[in-house]
Amino acid sequence: MQNVNIQLKYFKEREFNNFGKMDIDFLKTLDEFREFAGKPIIIHSDYRDNSERHKSGQAVDIRIVGFDVLDMYFLAEKFGKFKGIGLYPNWNNPGLHIDTFKSGRWLAYNSGTRQEYTALNSENIKRYVLPII
Repeated sequence: MQNVNIQLKYFKEREFNNFGKMDIDFLKTLDEFREFAGKPIIIHSDYRDNSERHKSGQAVDIRIVGFDVLDMYFLAEKFGKFKGIGLYPNWNNPGLHIDTFKSGRWLAYNSGTRQEYTALNSENIKRYVLPII
């Protein structure tokens, strides 16, 4: 996953923990998404070995400045280039997981003792997201 010569419009290498392990095509898609969002995107996590999606170099955990977590999700869906989208309303800075690695939609919530995962659907959005935004 060599990306030494990649030119991104919005992101700098220093914004990533493991820039050299990121997939070039994913980085280009992420840059396109930043253009589409029209707002800065903060990267919380990129490549890491303990996650199948992240160790592909095709995934990041983000937040979009000025958006609530539900609007971030709708924007990612409208963008239409992500296979996987996870909604994380309970992070210190609520945000999304986005990837081009593997299809899926999920919502993470706090069960009181740990983070749990469930289907991302309207019922679970009403139950876990709306009360906190």
